[in-house]
Amino acid sequence: EGCVGSSARRTAASKREREKAHPLVDRRASRMEAVVGPRLVRRDGSSAPTGSALGSSAYVGLYFSAHWCGPCRGFTPQLVEFYESMGRDQLEIVFVSSDKSGEEMASYLSSMPWPAVPFEDGERRKGLGAKFRVKGIPTLVIVDGATGEVITTEGRAGVSGSGRASFPWRRETADEILRTVPSLLASGGDPVPTSSLDSKYLFLYFSAHWCPPCRGFTPRLAAFYERLRASGARVEIVFVSSDKSRAQFDEYFAEMPWLALPYDLRDQKLQLSKCFEVEGIPSLALLSPVDPVSGERRVVSRDARPTVADPDAVPNFPDSFAPKPYADIATTVECGGVDINDAPALVVLAEKSPPDVQRAAVDAVKTVAPTRDGTLFFYATSPDGPVARLRALCRTAASRDPTLLKLDIPNANYYLAPPLDVLTPAAITAFLADPGPPTPFGS
Repeated sequence: EGCVGSSARRTAASKREREKAHPLVDRRASRMEAVVGPRLVRRDGSSAPTGSALGSSAYVGLYFSAHWCGPCRGFTPQLVEFYESMGRDQLEIVFVSSDKSGEEMASYLSSMPWPAVPFEDGERRKGLGAKFRVKGIPTLVIVDGATGEVITTEGRAGVSGSGRASFPWRRETADEILRTVPSLLASGGDPVPTSSLDSKYLFLYFSAHWCPPCRGFTPRLAAFYERLRASGARVEIVFVSSDKSRAQFDEYFAEMPWLALPYDLRDQKLQLSKCFEVEGIPSLALLSPVDPVSGERRVVSRDARPTVADPDAVPNFPDSFAPKPYADIATTVECGGVDINDAPALVVLAEKSPPDVQRAAVDAVKTVAPTRDGTLFFYATSPDGPVARLRALCRTAASRDPTLLKLDIPNANYYLAPPLDVLTPAAITAFLADPGPPTPFGS
């Protein structure tokens, strides 16, 4: 997921070696089919099975683009030139269109020498954007052709920058970045060897004194930290500062009971922010202890902040921080690291429902969410956060009965289910299969 390091390289290489030993079992084709679908279309209008269209390329680039997008039209010729300079054994590309019609996509695809996800497979195209957290276009995501594991989401910068010299432009992992930090700072200013924390879970807390939401969240995080330590959990928090001066850093860090990345290590701070795609603060990520076999930490959660408020966060630690395919929209607008503004989402609002109806609604969401790719799942049992704004956009009032919505914010549409006394998994599944016609927001 994003920051892939040496252990992932070894894993990918070992998987490729196993597949060479069993050539009759085309596992690589099935893995890429799971990503882009069973068939791809070419610019001449023909289609082919994904396995034959992609061949045995070591890497696959997913090119998110559209003809209506000026920067995309500017980048595509550059990408074609780069693609044609690479051997097919090294790189294949799949176009994932954001065009508004099949005709527009076909016209744009005619300028590309690579295949594409069919326009008719709209749910998959939107799902890929959500899966890879595409915030804008053009975006080029590079994945391992054998395993489907993400190498980088910044292929566009690679093509425009270092090019073939450093392809496939692997990012350093958080673990690799931390290993360039010999020591962290304790609250009194004393150095703490980074290696002394190998047996502990590490929270990375991206924050700054000038940020009001950060100053509001820090006391709650401190209370959570004390409860977690009192429970016997082997855990530490590391403050990764976005303060604008050392004086601001010193003042803010003096309020914190945990460790900090030294302020002078600005390069490592920027690398960690980039690794976790931190676009706003406060942000909280969780890393595992160093694995005794691989010698590396793995990412447990890229978005740990909402879980801090969960009553079960401490007693169920660290499992409580494992990524979930659903979220409480009253506390976060992200699910699995994807923003509700960037992908289709099913939302259940039950802020005025009786407790038994609320429990049934939340259980229904949690039951269906793991079975559906490409759709975010949210629920709310309180009116906090953006709940009131969502109701205003969809012109629906809170009542005893839960409200079932499907949001398509990228296209400014929503779908509203008929009133339901009690929400069940079957009702959600049926609604997703046939949500009816879309309604523009505000109408």
